[in-house]
Amino acid sequence: MTKDNLIGIFRCDYSLTLKHKYGDFADQSAQVMRNAGYEGDFKVYDVIKSQYPTEEELAQLKGIWITGSVDDAFGDVPWINELCDYLYKLYTTHPGIRIVGICFGHQIIGRVFGCGVGRNPKGWEFGTYPVEVSKDSDVQELFEQVKGSFKIVEVHQDVVFDIPPGFKSIGSTQLAPVQGLYQRDRVLTFQGHPEFTLAFLVDLLDARSKAGKFTDEQVKRFETRLIADQGVEITRVILKFLLETRTNRLVN
Repeated sequence: MTKDNLIGIFRCDYSLTLKHKYGDFADQSAQVMRNAGYEGDFKVYDVIKSQYPTEEELAQLKGIWITGSVDDAFGDVPWINELCDYLYKLYTTHPGIRIVGICFGHQIIGRVFGCGVGRNPKGWEFGTYPVEVSKDSDVQELFEQVKGSFKIVEVHQDVVFDIPPGFKSIGSTQLAPVQGLYQRDRVLTFQGHPEFTLAFLVDLLDARSKAGKFTDEQVKRFETRLIADQGVEITRVILKFLLETRTNRLVN
């Protein structure tokens, strides 16, 4: 196994509600990378149980994908505090390992680098939303495949409120201005979920509405957002970032 074909997935939740049908967040993350054409290897680390790469494994890793979670990224919880400490140390001591954060992972990165993270005063962003890509030239180069905007599944009520020094915002929506963070060759995050399919989104809304998590008004509003996304296309952007250049592991 070589550095060129190993991506570490940090599992930050077990996604028990629909796990029997879709797997957990780590399973869905691996699946969307497969769907996007990645043929390399994965290694899943259960960071809730303090499972992290050894130094030998770090020498093999090309990059790390931090999954979503139902937990609050700003919470004072032992495993979350440990994750923040680990990621800061990883960033400072292993510059060759690229880091991707998804939803909770995005917020954790924001927290690690000093951003405010908390409940969005505008409320839930649930469904598929268009993200306007930043006009910054570096960000435009990264997202050259999606031509100015992309549609991504959003399932969150927490946001990152600002942009840390040395990072750039990848884009915005009306409900969440910081839809991701980018630092060339180092870090890429998304507030949305490229790994969530439309089928999963439909089932998740149904499950949460039956559990009384949303009001009837919210459910009606969210139902208007049950539309197709570009998760696979966005994952190709992520793989391009993680792997530096397109190789025969990626589908054209």
